[in-house]
Amino acid sequence: MNYLTIIINSISLLLIAFLCITVKPRMKKLSESLGECLFPLTRRKNWLSIIVIVAACGMIILQFFREFQFYIMIIMDAVAVLGTEICIKDFIVLKIAGVYEKALVTDGRIIYRDDIIAFPTLEYENTEEYLKEKMEDEYSEDALETAQRTLKIVTNSSGEIYTYFASKEERNKVVELLTK
Repeated sequence: MNYLTIIINSISLLLIAFLCITVKPRMKKLSESLGECLFPLTRRKNWLSIIVIVAACGMIILQFFREFQFYIMIIMDAVAVLGTEICIKDFIVLKIAGVYEKALVTDGRIIYRDDIIAFPTLEYENTEEYLKEKMEDEYSEDALETAQRTLKIVTNSSGEIYTYFASKEERNKVVELLTK
């Protein structure tokens, strides 16, 4: 193993450690930029993030014991660092899920209020045709329940986005806060 390999792998491990250390400050900074939390949503734990970060570290540590071609080593280190960054971003967004003064944070997304154009589901969900269609469906109870927990949002930058909520009540509260 040459010194360049040791240096590159050590830098990659330090980058992963740095990303893990900065989780709390990044979460705090993002929460402050979104404003006050008006309604916290059901916050899920993502254990897969921890597994991915451990696997990323393992992938780099493996390179200390097994020699790969230089470009393979660079690719493995880049994948480990970028995978860690993606997992940490997902972890942060899942931890702060809620309706904020400036945005809706749900399903691993941040949807800014300024970016929202319309809520098409609100226009048709209470019509008789829609309810009749849901009741005639073979799986009507499940379909209606799923539809009542789903919200379609049209945004300026991302187009149509479907968001899912833990319950009908949670969705209704979000709709109430967003339509004010």
